[in-house]
Amino acid sequence: MDSIYEILLESGKILLTFMVVVSIVVSALILFAPKLAASLNKGFGKKFQTDDVTETVDKHFDTTEAIIERRWWIGGFFLAGAVFTLKYLLLDFKARIFIDLVVAPSSGGGILFTEMAVDFFRWFIIVTAGMGVFTCLAILINPDLFRNISTKLDKSYSTKKVQNKLDKSHHGLDEWVIKNHILVGLFLLPGSIFVFIFCMTTFYLK
Repeated sequence: MDSIYEILLESGKILLTFMVVVSIVVSALILFAPKLAASLNKGFGKKFQTDDVTETVDKHFDTTEAIIERRWWIGGFFLAGAVFTLKYLLLDFKARIFIDLVVAPSSGGGILFTEMAVDFFRWFIIVTAGMGVFTCLAILINPDLFRNISTKLDKSYSTKKVQNKLDKSHHGLDEWVIKNHILVGLFLLPGSIFVFIFCMTTFYLK
């Protein structure tokens, strides 16, 4: 189990460092080359445009029916995963070992804060896994109940209106960033550099 924690920790360090480096590059482009940043953002938006995705996501009924048609292996697979997660977090997970190995806080306040954070996320995942168990049981035993729940959620959380609002705010935000690129760049670049230095000194230069 210790080796698993170490692998996850190293992977998290690499991913965080990579994201910070990307943020430094983006901040520098916004500050020193706003036209290039706008061009890259426009090209990125075209390559990963959301119109087709939105149309696919809005086909909730088809997705629901596809799950019900394959409910035995889909429900069984996710039910096993949810039950295993509950079993591990409720019976096998040792918060003290996890904190000492992964976080290793040095001060009493840091230990208390870390224990509270770990306990919060532990119970958050437990509740989520419990909802997963209920959903999987509905898929397996009572597909009509799952269909009704899915339909109500689709009506309550339709993606079309949200997507339209995001599209409008996205274009407005892009224009505002480019118009105020000096202010935005001066705010983001030092912050990104500070986080990068923190990551290097904390993770790699001990």
